[in-house]
Amino acid sequence: MTQEDTLRFKNKWGRPFTNLTFTNIRKLSLWKMLVTLRQCMPSELLLLCETENSACLKEVLLLCASMTRAKTLYRVENEAFAPVSRLSAIPALFHVIGASLLSMFALFKVAADVRHWLKIDRAASPVVSENKNIVYLNANLWFGVQAGGSVGHIAGVVNALAKGYAIHFLSVSKNEMLRSNVAFFPLEAPKYFGSPNICNYYRFHYAILRQARKMVKQKPRWIYQRLSTANYSGVVLAREWGVPLILEYNGSEVWVARNWGRPLMFQKIAEQVEAVNLRHAHRIVTVSEVLRDELIARGVEPERIVTYPNCVDPTLFDPARFSNVEKHTLRQQWQISHDACVFGFIGTFGQWHGVDVLAAAIRELIETRTEWLQSNKVHFLLIGDGLKMPVVKDILGQHATGSFVTLTGLVRQEQAPLYLSIADVLVSPHVPNADGSKFFGSPTKLFEYMCMGKAIIASDLEQIGSILQNAVRVDSLERCSNENAVACLVQPGNVKELALAIEKIVANLDLRCSLGKNARKLALDHYTWEHHVEAILEGF
Repeated sequence: MTQEDTLRFKNKWGRPFTNLTFTNIRKLSLWKMLVTLRQCMPSELLLLCETENSACLKEVLLLCASMTRAKTLYRVENEAFAPVSRLSAIPALFHVIGASLLSMFALFKVAADVRHWLKIDRAASPVVSENKNIVYLNANLWFGVQAGGSVGHIAGVVNALAKGYAIHFLSVSKNEMLRSNVAFFPLEAPKYFGSPNICNYYRFHYAILRQARKMVKQKPRWIYQRLSTANYSGVVLAREWGVPLILEYNGSEVWVARNWGRPLMFQKIAEQVEAVNLRHAHRIVTVSEVLRDELIARGVEPERIVTYPNCVDPTLFDPARFSNVEKHTLRQQWQISHDACVFGFIGTFGQWHGVDVLAAAIRELIETRTEWLQSNKVHFLLIGDGLKMPVVKDILGQHATGSFVTLTGLVRQEQAPLYLSIADVLVSPHVPNADGSKFFGSPTKLFEYMCMGKAIIASDLEQIGSILQNAVRVDSLERCSNENAVACLVQPGNVKELALAIEKIVANLDLRCSLGKNARKLALDHYTWEHHVEAILEGF
């Protein structure tokens, strides 16, 4: 839930509550899930779906709730609280069993289909039609995702494309940051979810095909699909309609699940689905040289690959958008002094974001440099929520709710620029991949930071270090002579160096202003979404 939704819900409920998210529960093994649910013994348990798109999870949530030892169950709909009997879990169980059987059937069907697609050649590049209609297909089953790099990336690409084309945006979730001239076609998720969870994605693959065939009345110029788990609907539709397929590849979803979550069940089939997408796409767009090298190693011809980093929308991330009154009001809302030196971080607290490293640096400064923090009015603003939040709170301990730190929780993506505007320095403390593979990311937050004209402290890590190569190092922060420097780079994962960079940059206001000005210019000159889309479409 976003911070805004949490506050509204808290006011409506009128009593303190603790969140237990389905996202976290479903990552557990079946036995651990049952133990966790049985250990849940509140007097009242509220079942809440964050968005309309989450409605397919209602039956699953009810089954989970019935396994707890809560005294009373309530279903929350339209901000009303309706008591729910545990007996209602009986029909819910049958719905889930039915959904599970359908999903398993879809899995077996995909397993047979992908063997066919892996045997046949990619269609010859079709002649691109003259019409301006483009289908953008977001086949992800995202529930309640209202912030993060993926939301900003989709909006950035679609809005840049919409300046020259008529976009048909097919997605389960509406992106509130899209331009008004983008036509949104809502994809319906399965009415009920079954188990195992991954099998629902295979069922959704076929649901997309049925719906897209009805929604798209005119043959598009081409299809643009963001690679999604267990889905190759763009491949099928492009072949049926005789149009090119542009595939956006942000990394292997199988790898992400294995290294940053739980390994996918039926992993081999998911790998084959990815292979089908890579085999049949006419152009593959990726955001880093590391991913380009990975694609080539997987057999993708270099001429089919376009590589350009993630970018930023300069009209949204513009420091001039916000008045001093707006910024002062937001600081007041979070009880941050108007003259505080604020260090900001924004993100979904993922494995690679390094927010735990930042938390450790903050704790070290609080415990060793308390008087310095007070005299310089330093404050740390951590915006967002996610997997690493419990770790961050554990590292910070009592300081998580102390006078030096503010944890806002999740804020909507469209609110991100305002929150970034009240920071003086922005931190991008990304860490290497735990399995030793190269860091393949292109963090959208980095380009958003740059465009906001703020001083940046960032990890010297693969693309981040390359983009910010004209940087100052920690040992020269106090006597920097590089007037063109765009950021301060630190060793990834080095808590002491990050803490030292924070300490030294506070004292150099002129350098902070210079870094911010240069970073914004670099973003405007090379890293807007228009630059990104221009690279995608060159010669196409």
